[in-house]
Amino acid sequence: MSAAVRRYHAPLGRTVSPHGGHRCGPAVDIAHAGLEAILAGLCPGRTAQDVYGDWKTTIEAGLGRGYQRHHCGYSVGIGFPPSWMAGRVDGLRPGNSTTLRSGMTFHIQSWVVDPQIGTYAISDTALVTHDGGEPLTATPRYPMRPA
Repeated sequence: MSAAVRRYHAPLGRTVSPHGGHRCGPAVDIAHAGLEAILAGLCPGRTAQDVYGDWKTTIEAGLGRGYQRHHCGYSVGIGFPPSWMAGRVDGLRPGNSTTLRSGMTFHIQSWVVDPQIGTYAISDTALVTHDGGEPLTATPRYPMRPA
């Protein structure tokens, strides 16, 4: 998770392989494509489940088969107390018909967990804008290498 600046937090995650990115296999590119699909979908008027559908469709296209996760992001901000998702219904998930509005903020996540092609996860915090999601951090995304 990232640090705080003036009491504001922007969660993010990066997978770093101690052996270099090649150990994560094709999961790296698929997860990054999924994150881009989420960002493109974070527009006012769309629903949380629409964005989840964009992400899921992208991941499944990359894998060439079905894939299921319970969410691909959750709301963050002053109105949302800290949680590890227990009991939360405000996420980018199937069945959430919440309509997105400009100014909403989400911790977006793209995870690919597959024993055949590798495991990789990446996340950012993004703001809903009329042009899609605007990442709120400048941390490099791709590729991450160990220090």
